[in-house]
Amino acid sequence: MPPSWSALSTTSGFFWSEASDEVINNKTVIVERLKGFLPIGTDITAADRLEKVTDRNGTTIFAGDLEVLSVQRIKTHLEVVVRKAE
Repeated sequence: MPPSWSALSTTSGFFWSEASDEVINNKTVIVERLKGFLPIGTDITAADRLEKVTDRNGTTIFAGDLEVLSVQRIKTHLEVVVRKAE
């Protein structure tokens, strides 16, 4: 049975995307990575998923099932890297 995901909380943060060229199977492709800053104390791990990222007006910026790849604690915030789940 596939996992069942549900929204547990809403948190304020700052997200952006970065794109880079990578060679995969002898083809150059553009890979997009979504990164974000979240407040220290946010309950998030690399086993979590994000339902969507919206702006302060509620407009969806990044939609879909977003898999958290890493969470790193910096002095003033958490830095997360996510990608569209496969």
